[in-house]
Amino acid sequence: QTKPTNLTRQGDLYYEGKELETRNHVQPGKPLSDKLREALGLASDNMPPPWLVNMQRYGPPPSYPSLKVPGLNAPLPSIDCQYGYHLGGWGKPPVDNYGRPLYGGNPFDPPGDSSTDMPKDGLVTSDGKTLVANL
Repeated sequence: QTKPTNLTRQGDLYYEGKELETRNHVQPGKPLSDKLREALGLASDNMPPPWLVNMQRYGPPPSYPSLKVPGLNAPLPSIDCQYGYHLGGWGKPPVDNYGRPLYGGNPFDPPGDSSTDMPKDGLVTSDGKTLVANL
């Protein structure tokens, strides 16, 4: 006899029909698969996802506060990408009246840059003070 694969784990809440659901291994923030790119009609890797403009307008999903989305709170993926509303454009980076990014990160970093959000000398606040955290 073999152990059934669709059992619930300890601590999981059971509800009717749970055993019929499939377990998806969704990993938000990962590159889109070729199959998904084809289904969305994205011709190349430099095309933005269709939901980027709505994320720039309404913000990132609250369920994933540390999600890095290129064009929203992370740099564009390659040098061939451009901000703008033309075909293949990456919308407009969300900034406040002073030109600071609204959703953290720095969408103005060079494409493909993987620097951290906090500089080594500390965090500079809007009034010019530098906060240094030593752990």
